[in-house]
Amino acid sequence: VELYGGVFPAASELEPGIYKWSSAVTIPVGGALTFRGGPDDVWIMQIAGNVVFHANSDIILEGGAKAENIFWAAHMDIAINAGAHV
Repeated sequence: VELYGGVFPAASELEPGIYKWSSAVTIPVGGALTFRGGPDDVWIMQIAGNVVFHANSDIILEGGAKAENIFWAAHMDIAINAGAHV
């Protein structure tokens, strides 16, 4: 709950699980958010505010993690800025 206060550092890793925020979540300019787990692992992201992927930020899947096993539930907008790879 409230991991990093919703503001991820430039390089962050998430293990499988349920993550909750009561406000906005941001991935910084040039930042990388890595989902590390196996092909059957699941990540659930529950966000009460906006989600912002700033310019040139990346989502990285490692260890067999699959995009279809990552669920984003944002109460407001999801913004993907120029150059972001999501």
